[in-house]
Formats: sequence, C-alpha cells, structure tokens
Amino acid sequence: MEFLADRIAGFFIRNGVAKEENRDIYAYGLTHVFSHSIGLAVAMVVGFSFSIPFEVLVFFIPLTMVRISAGGYHAGTFWRCIAVSVLTILAVATAAVAAPCIVFFYR
Repeated sequence: MEFLADRIAGFFIRNGVAKEENRDIYAYGLTHVFSHSIGLAVAMVVGFSFSIPFEVLVFFIPLTMVRISAGGYHAGTFWRCIAVSVLTILAVATAAVAAPCIVFFYR
C-alpha cells in the first residue's frame, strides 16, 4: 500500500500538483486514505452480508473516530489491523442480528 501511495505522490509531483519536498506528506496521507477506505469497504461487505449496512456504518464511523484519538491495541501490520477490525465488526453485527434493538425505527 505504501508503494502505491508513493507512486501516486510521484505522479502528483510529475504533473505539478505537488512539490518534491512534500512527497512524504502526500504519501503518508494517501496511505491513510487507502487504509480507511479498505476498512470502510470491509465494514460495508460485512454489513451487507448481515443485511444491516446502516447499523454497521453507524457503528463503524464512531469506532474509527475513537480509535484515532483513544489509542489502545496496535496491530503489528496493516493486515492484522484489518483482521482485528473485521472480527470486531463481525462480533457487533452478530450481536445486532441475534439481539435486535428497537433504536432503529426506519424499517
């Protein structure tokens, strides 16, 4: 993923969108955009699999904000982080389906 982010940052530099001295900043930002996009995509796949995409989205957005600011467990690799996130979302989706709550009145 870092390789792709660096390549895109290089593309920005070659086309005059960014300056070479800011390459690391662009690559870092793109890496975060990619990782959050992958996390959101995985969450939505789980949500649609359980037929509760809205509920998963309502869970995922605050979870992401809390994880950014609260710290806690840090996986050794990006893919381990995704695996832990998937397990967390699967647990919450399973609980939501097994014990539905009347908070969501839109159905």
